[in-house]
Amino acid sequence: MPTSRRTLLKNSAAAATVLSLDWTRARAQAETLRIGLIYDLTGPFAAGGSVASSIGAQIAIDLVNEKGGIGGKYKVFPLAADSQSKPDVAINEAERLINQEKIDIINGVYASSHAVPLAGKVEQHKKILWITTAVATAVFKDKNLQYVFRAQIHSDQYGQAFASFISEHAQAKLGIEPKDVKVALIHEDGPYGVGVAAADEAYSKQAGLQIVLKEGYSASAPDLSVLVTKIKRSGAAVISHAGYNPDITLFLRQARENGLHFKMLFGAGAGYSQLDKLRAAFGADTVSWNAISAIAARYGAGVTACSFSSRAPLLRGASAEGFPPTDPRKGPRKKSIVLEG
Repeated sequence: MPTSRRTLLKNSAAAATVLSLDWTRARAQAETLRIGLIYDLTGPFAAGGSVASSIGAQIAIDLVNEKGGIGGKYKVFPLAADSQSKPDVAINEAERLINQEKIDIINGVYASSHAVPLAGKVEQHKKILWITTAVATAVFKDKNLQYVFRAQIHSDQYGQAFASFISEHAQAKLGIEPKDVKVALIHEDGPYGVGVAAADEAYSKQAGLQIVLKEGYSASAPDLSVLVTKIKRSGAAVISHAGYNPDITLFLRQARENGLHFKMLFGAGAGYSQLDKLRAAFGADTVSWNAISAIAARYGAGVTACSFSSRAPLLRGASAEGFPPTDPRKGPRKKSIVLEG
């Protein structure tokens, strides 16, 4: 059956419209950079800092897009994935983003226990993984990764900051010579905690500090009272604690309940960033909490302490600088908590 001129024109117009839409869509996709965002939006890591990290990533994307995108041309379009505070879910979500969503760049990763396996997986696919939060040295050490990047501190620097701060300020602030400072190193037993504790140990030995206890535990442990007892028996004046959430809050609560006394606690990890939960746990015994960076601690900048009253026995009342007095006869014993982040 012959095709009329009108039908031919109509079909040609329809085809042109489809081609135009396809071209517009292709051009829009070409001018949009799709990236995957992997964070723990649910589970224990969510409130510990992962959700905050994801919000920060989105703010950065919004700021870039408000200025016209990358190079003033390419808008960034994020595809969010929830790793649910579980390493296996993080790996599955990365696989989905790469294989199904055809994503070439993945941004995020809060926990080092996720970052270690994710780095290897994304490297195999020859896609880019840009880690924003996880700090464990084990993610990169001796691996020669070509597609994985991290533009921030690593866990070895936490140890360097801890030991240098104690060795530089022990005499003036604690009234103890560095060589006489007894240190307890406690940590969750994943890549993050192990990395921080290993660095604490290495740099503490270099500084001549006395390591009287080094103990790991599971971040999901329901009871840390045995750990508290070991610290008490060790006679440690200073504690370095690398943990997650909610194990940090659990440790501090049981330390208080079991009468643990110390002069200073360095806290590194998610639970130490949850100021509202810490205040709720300690109530009137909490004076102040101040987070500092490992880099700031290295140079003695921005350091304040959280003190508790020994009647608590985690204790209330801080000296003017937030440090314990050198002479206990001048007032109740004080304990300082320095937060590394």
